[in-house]
Amino acid sequence: MTFDNLLDLQPNVRLADLIQLFLMGYDDKIYVNVIIHEANLKEPIELSGVRIIDSALKPYYEYKIAYLEDSYYETPGSMMTINLIKEDN
Repeated sequence: MTFDNLLDLQPNVRLADLIQLFLMGYDDKIYVNVIIHEANLKEPIELSGVRIIDSALKPYYEYKIAYLEDSYYETPGSMMTINLIKEDN
């Protein structure tokens, strides 16, 4: 596989996977913004300043990560935003 092949892959990382990676580094004091996109919602659900081990994220553990945003360079002190999508079963 080449780097160019990576660009063609569909997202296959769940929120639970990302949280597990942070916990492997013994770091649970990470705060993020989370935007949840679902087909049946007119507007996405937004959670701001959520700690990665917050129980508010539990219903979304199986959601796939569509993309990550980091606007730190535009707004110093800002948090990473995780955009989630619910996969159709």
